[in-house]
Formats: sequence, C-alpha cells, structure tokens
Amino acid sequence: MSEEWFGDCLKQLMKKPPSNHECNPRCLAYALGHRNTNEVNRWRRNGRPPKLDSGHVEKIAQHLGLSSAQHKELREAQIRGLSRPRPKKQPSEDPPPPVDDTPPPYAGATGKAVVEKLIALLEEAPDGTGRDEPNNTITLTWRSRTPLQMTDEQQRRWRVAFQSLLQRGWQVRYLCLLDRNVYRTVNLVQNMLEYTSMGVYLPRYFTTGYATLPAATDLLVIPGVGGAWLYAAHAADRADAGIIVRNQQQVRAMMEHAAQLERQTLPLATPPARHGTGHATANPVIAIREAEDNSGGRLLFKYGLSLFTQPKAWFTEAAAPQASGLAMTAEQWEISRQNQLQRVAAFERYVQHDEYRDICPLSALESLIRDGVYPRDDIFFERTQGPRRCLEHLRNTVAVLQENPLYSIGFIDDRLLAPPGSAANRRLDSMWQVTGDGSVFLATWVPDAAGRLVSANLHITEHNVAQGFREYFEQLWNKIPPADHERDAVIRRLNHEIKELERRIARAKA
Repeated sequence: MSEEWFGDCLKQLMKKPPSNHECNPRCLAYALGHRNTNEVNRWRRNGRPPKLDSGHVEKIAQHLGLSSAQHKELREAQIRGLSRPRPKKQPSEDPPPPVDDTPPPYAGATGKAVVEKLIALLEEAPDGTGRDEPNNTITLTWRSRTPLQMTDEQQRRWRVAFQSLLQRGWQVRYLCLLDRNVYRTVNLVQNMLEYTSMGVYLPRYFTTGYATLPAATDLLVIPGVGGAWLYAAHAADRADAGIIVRNQQQVRAMMEHAAQLERQTLPLATPPARHGTGHATANPVIAIREAEDNSGGRLLFKYGLSLFTQPKAWFTEAAAPQASGLAMTAEQWEISRQNQLQRVAAFERYVQHDEYRDICPLSALESLIRDGVYPRDDIFFERTQGPRRCLEHLRNTVAVLQENPLYSIGFIDDRLLAPPGSAANRRLDSMWQVTGDGSVFLATWVPDAAGRLVSANLHITEHNVAQGFREYFEQLWNKIPPADHERDAVIRRLNHEIKELERRIARAKA
C-alpha cells in the first residue's frame, strides 16, 4: 500500500477499517463536518488530497480507528499526492458536467444493506427542536414477527444513533404489533428500556390485539431527512428489503401515512416521571405500591432478593437516605419509605391466599453472600453491606419462607435466562414484575449523555403484554431444577449459607 496514491489508499482503508465499520463517503463526510460528499469523492478519485495543515488525515484516522502504521501510510500517500504536479487543463469546447451529489429520490436495498441505509438516515438527522410537533417526530414501526437482521456492530450503531436523536431533541413514536410469541413480547418491551430515560420516547401498540400481517411491512420516517419503506422479500416473517426515500414530498406523504397508523394505536407504556422533578424518585415506588395493593399475587424477576425478604426494621432505622449519590430529598425519602412499608403490609395480607413467586439469578445470590453486594434498585441503603447485615437478611428470608407457604423463591442459572442476543440476556441488573391486576413494571439502569448510570422505568397495563410476561416467567421457572426452587430445598440452602456466614464472622472476631 506504500506506493498507492491517497485516493486508492483511502478507499482500501474505508472498505475494511480496524473498527470493522465499513465506511462510505457520506459517513466519512459527516465525520469530517462536511455538508456533502463532493470533497471525499474527489479524494477517492485520486484528486488532490487535503492540505497538510487541514487536520483531515488525523480525523480520518480517528474515525476509522487506524493503527499508527496505517495512519503513517495514509499521511505518506497524502504527501505524495500533494507533491505531484497538477495536470494542465486541456482546452475543451464544452465544460465538464457538474458533479451532482444530490441523493437520488429513492434507492432500493436488500439484506444488511437495508440496515446500513437506515442507520445512515438516523446518523444524518440534525438536532431536533425539542417540541411536540409532527416535524420533530420520528416514527418507527415493528409489525414483523422477527426483527431486522443486524450484526453486533450494526446493533450498537442503531442504539447509539437512536439514543443520540432522543438526547438531541427529537421525539420518537414506536408503533408495534403484538403477537403470541412470548420471547418477542418480552424482548420488545425490555428493548424499550434502552431509550426511555434518554428523551421523549413514546411506544404505542396496534389495537388489533394479537396479530401478524400476511407479509411483513414496516416504516421509518424522519421529517426533513428521509424515510424507508421496509417489506418482506425473501421471508414472510421479516422485513428484509426496503426503498429509501429522500424526496421531501414523498417524505411528507410518509408522515401522513404514519399519522394514519398512529390513529390505530394506543400508548403501550407510561414511564414514571424522571429524577429531579418533584417526587420523581419516589414515583416508581408509589406506582408499584398501588399495583400491589390488589389481590392476585405477584411474579417477580430481580437481580437479588426481593423487598419482602428484607427486615422491616431496615425501613424504620433511618430518617434520611443512606445510599451514596442518591438524588432524593428527605421528603421523597419519607414518601418512599412509607410506600415500601405499605407494600410489605399488602404482601402479608394477600400472601395468605395468593401466590407470590420470585426468580433470582444464582450469580446475584452468590454476590450477596460472598461480597455483600445488593442490586441498584435497592435504593434505601448502600449497595455493599457487611457480613452481619447480610446474615440478618438471610435469616429473615428463611423466616418469611417458613411463615408463608404461598411464597417461593427460585434461583436460576444465568445461562438459562434468555436466548443469546436478547435484551433480557444483555441486561441482568434489572427488575420486572407482573402483579395480580395485570400491571407490568420494568426497571433497569442505562447510561445518560455523560456516561453516568440513571434509572429507567416502564409501567405497562396492556393485557397481552402482562400475559406474555406471565408465560415468560413460567418458562423460566420450569427451567429451574427442583433443588433450586422447592421450598424445603431453598430453606436448606439458605440455612447452609447462614452457617457459613456465621463461621466467617466468628473467624473475623478471633
């Protein structure tokens, strides 16, 4: 490559950079801050390279993730290109035709190329206005039985692009069709947690109930940028081809069609208020307490032992929040504390005739016993507790199990949780539960724009989603060996861990 001209060298590096992201002229132009691809295309045709002091080669190297050797080769090709004499212009009666860099009004694509074009649309969008208006609303539908096929890198870029749009003032309406595939329903809802804390993300569902189209069709439209019609070309259950539209008259027609689709939907989830406004930190606790204050029991998945196993004294021993970094005022703390105590009271009342079951990953139990680590959603105390505190918790857990025959805990091997690549498999540090009144609550932690973890919560009351999560819970429960969910076996296991903790505490005192 050392004897190549700048354009040839650049094309090779863009085709297969170390980052494994195949870069196209528009992608590179966007990274360099150019409004169009004219200059990038001129370089690729071995036209005159950028000036040495332009900083473009450094930006290209950073964007493509070049090694120091590749960066040096590109720099040397730049110097060779700048040192060669400029060709003399040949007289011509007719001037050369102008280069038209305007994107075509539409372009077709299939397979992975469709995903690349969709991601390019997302990445090209300018900053939003932050207003609730059609021209600032991106619409995306999912009516296929299976999602678009993406590589791991494409999935990462898709999430980053959507999160960036939400953070930059766009609002997103996500219109989805529900079906009877349990994993699809659970994965669909858990994927929403990627975006709920980033901005105005509005998931909605089609009111036709459980259904699938004869052949999948989907839509993405970004006002002022472009849109995509997606359709099933090679398999009926997945949109695997599409037409990318950039003509703004056509984009406006797609916006009108999106509005027609939205009128056939209802809101799927109600995200609680975000932290920092009023009682926002306490709102998720209040919503869960209200749902649990009904008969019918509860099914819970949590990366740790549930609230009902924690000693009630823990919620009366402090008058102020104890967890470091918790953005909670004394008033919010008191509201949350009182709601937690009311949740425990409702459990003690209903567990006399309703079944309560919890699933806890084995790795969470092991972390608690070995290191005293608690999940992030236990906001009332520090995440790491000493052996005596953990011992107190385990003893109380055994007492709750012995006193309440309708309460069960199952410890599941992490590898059995979900199919590879699903949202449930990606994020173990999360909580979801289905209550007797048909409410589904989900909570997890996602990075904000500054990279800090913030809570993301969803509250769903749609019957089909609740039923999907119930069925998913039953599937998980049935995967657990009897020794890890039968009452007597679980109590024996916990008593064994209690004795081990007691020995460890005694050795530390000696």
